[in-house]
Amino acid sequence: MIKKILIFLSILSFTYSESYSFNNSFNQFGVSLFKKINSNDDSTFMISPFSIAYALMMVNYGASGETADEILVTLNLDKADSFNPYNSINSKFQINNSIWIQNDNCYNPNVEYIDYIDSNFHAKASYVNFYIDRLSIIQDINDWVKEKTFGTIEDIVSESDIKKNTTQALLNTIYFKDSWQFPFDTLKSNIKTFYSSSNPSKMMFMNKKNKFAHYKNTDFHLLELPYQSDGVSMFIFLPSKEIDINTFIDNLDYQLISNSIDSLNYDLGDISIPKFSLDYSVSLKDYLVSMGMPTAFNPKDANFDKFWDFQQQCKKYPPKHYIDVVNHKTYINIDENGTEASAATAVIISRVTSIRPDKHFVFNANRPFVYVIYDKINNAMMFLGQYSG
Repeated sequence: MIKKILIFLSILSFTYSESYSFNNSFNQFGVSLFKKINSNDDSTFMISPFSIAYALMMVNYGASGETADEILVTLNLDKADSFNPYNSINSKFQINNSIWIQNDNCYNPNVEYIDYIDSNFHAKASYVNFYIDRLSIIQDINDWVKEKTFGTIEDIVSESDIKKNTTQALLNTIYFKDSWQFPFDTLKSNIKTFYSSSNPSKMMFMNKKNKFAHYKNTDFHLLELPYQSDGVSMFIFLPSKEIDINTFIDNLDYQLISNSIDSLNYDLGDISIPKFSLDYSVSLKDYLVSMGMPTAFNPKDANFDKFWDFQQQCKKYPPKHYIDVVNHKTYINIDENGTEASAATAVIISRVTSIRPDKHFVFNANRPFVYVIYDKINNAMMFLGQYSG
């Protein structure tokens, strides 16, 4: 079984634009998260840094203070203004966003937030009541993700993720499907041995002789496999035999990746690559906390005051909100014709109504008092009493 496959679906756009600056930050975030997951996961996996980043950016626009600042720092950003995902990547990558937000007599979604997310993220807004319709909402969210990823990702959320105290779910999906610029001949595919760090195994390999862009040094060999879409390629970093994959990933950073891509040169090559398919699922909460955004997950300290308008509040103190769940799922299939890959990220926000401001009044019934048992609907004092000890 393949232990680690390091795949970067990248868009080569080396212009110093606002979009490039955001993408550069998300790339760095992605490498850092990738390394953290690798240190804790001994199996094959893949993440979509951009899917996760887009979901967190939607969350950020509803956050304030330290909560918002930590999200930006985690994403390697110093500001969130002017970010637009649809101006940031190749149109071959199909991006979809949605928000499922509590709307009842107490919760009135902030119109400014909804308008901003709609105009910048093209997010579908669904006004729901998680307390009443929890199970049907779970099904609707899963159906939406399955549709947007063309059936490749299912069950992004479960009953344990969406609870009665859930107040918002923010979803992102990214879908990609393209053919190789130079497809592999299926007749040349054959079974070879793959030497994992544990046990060798037999699997199908795709083989081709052609001119490819590559770069090789003492630590690794880099190969570019271009797709038919202009500027979109797969880059495969193959560590030298003497270097363990975990050691290679430990020493990996975005600057190394960028510099290596800049060093590519074309030459005739004889390449052999495993043919594989992968489904991967991970909870990102602990990883994001360790990367610098603990406040968003803290029910007491998190500040998401921009999601709703509590000016006409039904409670004396507006409910406190925090990120309860961050689920991430990916799928990839690589064969002789090309690649199909998808990702979905779900951020679930819940409420805590038991937390109150530190300022409070004192009621100490340590002297005689009067009490009433009252029928509020019928305006009737059913019992009226006095207690003197």
